[in-house]
Amino acid sequence: MIEELSYLSHLETGQVPFRMEPVQVLHFLRSFFEQYELVVRDAGVDFILDMRDVEEQQSNLPVVEMDAQKLEQMLFNLVSNAMKFTSSGGLVRIALAVEKVNHIDYAIISVQDSGIGIPPEQLEQIFDRNYRYDQPGVEKGVEGNGLGLAICREIVQAHGGTVRAESDGKTGSIFYVSLPCI
Repeated sequence: MIEELSYLSHLETGQVPFRMEPVQVLHFLRSFFEQYELVVRDAGVDFILDMRDVEEQQSNLPVVEMDAQKLEQMLFNLVSNAMKFTSSGGLVRIALAVEKVNHIDYAIISVQDSGIGIPPEQLEQIFDRNYRYDQPGVEKGVEGNGLGLAICREIVQAHGGTVRAESDGKTGSIFYVSLPCI
C-alpha cells in the first residue's frame, strides 16, 4: 500500500514520466484482452472484447498518443475491480467506441460488469483517494486499499482524458475512459 500511495502522490504532482507514442487503440485493447483473458476466465467470469463498431470503420481507426504501459495499468485496475465485484458466472466486457466532441474524436473505452453495482450517491466519490466501496451485504474483507481508481483517474488525466462511472446500484457498473485521438 505504501508503494501505491507513493505512486499516486507522484502521479498527482506530475513526477511520473510518461513515454507517449501514437498507438492504435484497437491493437492496444486486443493485446490487453489476449494477455488477461485466461486470468479473468479462470476466475469464473466471462470476458468479452467488443470492438465491432470501430472495426467496421476500417479507414478511420482511432489512434491515441499514449504511454501504453500506464494505460494498461489503468485498464487492469478497472478489470480487476470488475472481477472483484462480479460473481462467478458473471460478465466483464471491454468495448471501444469513437465519439466526436467539438470537432475532436475521442476513443471511448468502456469496462462493464454484471456485478453488484455502485450506489449512485457514491459515484462521485469512487475516484477519490482512499475511497472504499461501502454497501450493506458486501463483505468487508474485499481486498483493496482505495487507491486503484484514484490512480486510474490520474493516469487518464495525464493523457488529456476523463474517466467516469455509471451504475444503478443493483445491476453492475460501466466505467468510461475517454481519450483524445490524434
